[in-house]
Amino acid sequence: MFTPGDKDQLNDAFDIEIDYEEDYHCRIFNRYGQLVYESTTDGYHNVGINWNGTQPDYTVLPAGVYYVIFDYKFYYKKPERYTGTITIIR
Repeated sequence: MFTPGDKDQLNDAFDIEIDYEEDYHCRIFNRYGQLVYESTTDGYHNVGINWNGTQPDYTVLPAGVYYVIFDYKFYYKKPERYTGTITIIR
């Protein structure tokens, strides 16, 4: 769960902590199955952009549960997939 847009500047973005990956593909969907975020670059050291609870057009998304599909591959390993949910609290 995270709380984007509040004034405390804590938990303002969703980030998957991962290092030394060869492939990275994170997608987040709303409850209707619409893609609201996609990234092929980790947000580590400000290289990519972590999800801040907005759509690609910067429209602020409402509080609720969103679905995550994260495909990744470490060097010399088989591709893996994580699926789960993330909750926005406003």
